Amino acid sequence: MFIGKFIILISAVSLAFAQTSPSSLCGYQSSSGVFPTCLSTIFSGYPRGNSSLAIQGQTSSFTTAYGNFTNGLSAYSVNTIGSNNFSSGYMTLFNNTSGSGNIAILRKAGYWLTTGWGNVFEGMSAGQTVTSGCRNVGIGFESLAGGNSGGLLALTGCDNIAIGGYALQALSGTSVGMIGIGYRACASAYSIYGVCIGYSAAPLSSGVLIAICSNCAPNLTVGNGSVIIGTGAAATPTIAQNLVLIGSNADAGAGALTGLIQLQTGKNSASNTAQAWTINFLDNAGNATFKTVGVYVGSPLSSASTIAPANGLTHVTGTVTISTITVPTVLQNGAAFTGCINLIPDGLWTTTTGGNIALGSTAVVGKVLQECFDGILWYPSY
Repeated sequence: MFIGKFIILISAVSLAFAQTSPSSLCGYQSSSGVFPTCLSTIFSGYPRGNSSLAIQGQTSSFTTAYGNFTNGLSAYSVNTIGSNNFSSGYMTLFNNTSGSGNIAILRKAGYWLTTGWGNVFEGMSAGQTVTSGCRNVGIGFESLAGGNSGGLLALTGCDNIAIGGYALQALSGTSVGMIGIGYRACASAYSIYGVCIGYSAAPLSSGVLIAICSNCAPNLTVGNGSVIIGTGAAATPTIAQNLVLIGSNADAGAGALTGLIQLQTGKNSASNTAQAWTINFLDNAGNATFKTVGVYVGSPLSSASTIAPANGLTHVTGTVTISTITVPTVLQNGAAFTGCINLIPDGLWTTTTGGNIALGSTAVVGKVLQECFDGILWYPSY
């Protein structure tokens, strides 16, 4: 007990004097290896010069390095000119040669760092594959560890923040500006400027996205441009882009979807559409519509016995009688579509009751014909 307290005292005092003394190496695998000699060096009070302190550190390669501190077996194994570093733990900053201003705490933290600077790693194997990266922060077991099923991948990027066990675990290459906070947050990411906050938030995603949730997007591997907020959100999609899923269990389909919105509980399986649960949208005329297909103008259709409008507003040309209107494929909270669409007549076509239309109509050019579907038939506005 006394010896332990004495070593702690010596460590504190040596740090205070280190800036005015030459390199101080104490203990097993340090170049001095003679504790009394080390103490004499620490307290010698040289006016200026190299000043590094190692307690059980393998630091025999120090040349012009200064301001370093290490307490760990085999730490600073090859450091020559790297300065102002702090490490504590077995093999911390093991491969550092010229990196400066780094902090590494616990076993193998910052292990492969060579020239990187300004990094902070705290946790077993945290930041172990950062090589020349800068200003990265990895706090937690194997955060920023560069690991995936294919092995270890070097990270040379800067300004990434990982807090939590396995957070940004597989981040690699020139990835920059990623933020992962929480257990396995964006654990497989190798992207830029993404944000994952929450327990197991988007653990497999490699796209640029924002995920603020817990246990969300468990299967999403590519989610570029997506925003996912809410517990259990995005439970289904695997490859998708530009999704907006907000609310507990807000979900999308499993296909290669893009540009869809789901607010609150429910599943939207149609690209470029929006839906919500217990929320009314306003259409382009200011009318409240609970279940809506996009209110922008879609591609024009030619009148035929069966037409399939996919948007809220659709121009229809020709003179052929229409008997069936295909129901849009968008799901409403997991159920089939019900709601209204607007047909803009550009020709003198008619509708008939021979299919799923409740009442026949004669189109008037320039006058919108609204058809509303109740789950069985389409009902016209005139």
